[in-house]
Amino acid sequence: MHIAAVTQESSLRLAAVWFADIVGYTELSARDEDLALRVVRELQRIARMQCDAPGGRVVKLLGNAVLAVFDSADGAVRAAVGLRDAFMQSREIQAAGVSLRVGLHLGDVAEGVDGDIYGDAVNAASRIEGIAEGGQVVISSVAYQHSTGPPGGTGDMRQKLCHGPRRRHACYPTAGIRGLRPIRHWWHVPVC
Repeated sequence: MHIAAVTQESSLRLAAVWFADIVGYTELSARDEDLALRVVRELQRIARMQCDAPGGRVVKLLGNAVLAVFDSADGAVRAAVGLRDAFMQSREIQAAGVSLRVGLHLGDVAEGVDGDIYGDAVNAASRIEGIAEGGQVVISSVAYQHSTGPPGGTGDMRQKLCHGPRRRHACYPTAGIRGLRPIRHWWHVPVC
C-alpha cells in the first residue's frame, strides 16, 4: 500500500474490485496502432457505462486495462459480465480480433486522497484477472458467496454456475497459484 497516498483518516471498507484487460492487445498494437487505440477507447467507454449503473466506478485506466470498484459483489458481477458482453459485441472489437478477461474479488480496500484504491483485494483481483482466459469473467469464492449470480440468473449461484443449463459454467481450484491467500475456487462465466 502506498502510505503517502492514503490519509490517516482512511479506513478500510468492504468492496468488490475487478480488473479487466484486453487479450491480444500487444499483437494488435504491433499490427495496427490506430485500431488498437480505438479498441482501448471502446473499452474505456463501455467500462464507464457499465460501472455507473450498479453502484460502481472506474478507479483508473491502465493502458489496455481498467480497475473498477463496487459497493456490492452483485453490482460488480453484473458490470463485469455486461462489460464483457458489450465489448465482445462491438463491431470495432470484432474487427480487431481481441477479447476481454476480467478478474473479480471482494475484500477490504482503502481509498487514497487521489481516489485510487489500495489493499489485498486489489492485488487479488489483479492476480485473478491474470489467470482468466479471453472471454472469461473469473470471480473469487469470496465474491461468489456474496453474489446471486450472473445477470438474468435467479437463486443460488452455485447451482447456476455448476449445474446450469447446458453446463456452460465451471469452477477451478486455486491449488498451486503462488502469492494468493487460500481462496477455495475461482468461478468463471465463459462466453457461450
